[in-house]
Amino acid sequence: MRGCADAGLTQQDGDLPGRVVALRGDRQGQSSVGTVGQQDVGVNTVWLNAIKQGRFSFGPATVTYVNQGEGSWKMQALGVDPDDESDVEFTFTDTFLASDWKHFHDAVQHHRLFILHNLLPRFGLCAP
Repeated sequence: MRGCADAGLTQQDGDLPGRVVALRGDRQGQSSVGTVGQQDVGVNTVWLNAIKQGRFSFGPATVTYVNQGEGSWKMQALGVDPDDESDVEFTFTDTFLASDWKHFHDAVQHHRLFILHNLLPRFGLCAP
């Protein structure tokens, strides 16, 4: 598994996820992680703000995130509106294999398998 230095990031970058998670405090298990004024903010908002404020070593950047619908990774990968999937027959295209949506889901699956089959057993733990 790659560390921060292997990915071209600093130790400060590696520590940032822990600080973001720490914002959850006693609200663990809920979808929001904190408040800005009177408004609850979700994890995506916290991450996007941290990137925009330049809290990573690569400097500030404006990143957009479309959760669903027009412009979402799923819609770009499948070529149709995900909300209209009920009677849709999907046709395979070569662009699907190179899509961000597929790469993300492949990475999540790899991460899960690494945790279950490599990391936990090292400490004498097993998971169902």
